[in-house]
Amino acid sequence: MAEEGIAAGGVMDGNTALEEVLRPAFIHDGLAHGIRETAKALGKRQAHLCVLPTVMSLLVGCSCVVVKDYGKEAQAKDVIEEYIKRKN
Repeated sequence: MAEEGIAAGGVMDGNTALEEVLRPAFIHDGLAHGIRETAKALGKRQAHLCVLPTVMSLLVGCSCVVVKDYGKEAQAKDVIEEYIKRKN
């Protein structure tokens, strides 16, 4: 499935990486959903990643999501972290 989101150069695109990070986090109960849970997780400094409405088409019905636990290590996590480093 990860191959679907890998571009011609062998690099995973951002949207696919985000899906690949959120799926196992959800399965391992590592997400805080919605504004209230997100605010609590951020306040407790439990957040590894916060996803805001601009990419919420991946998670219908949520205003925002915080990843508290990735669930497993994956190439997608590295792609997301590298993207964040480049943007800062």
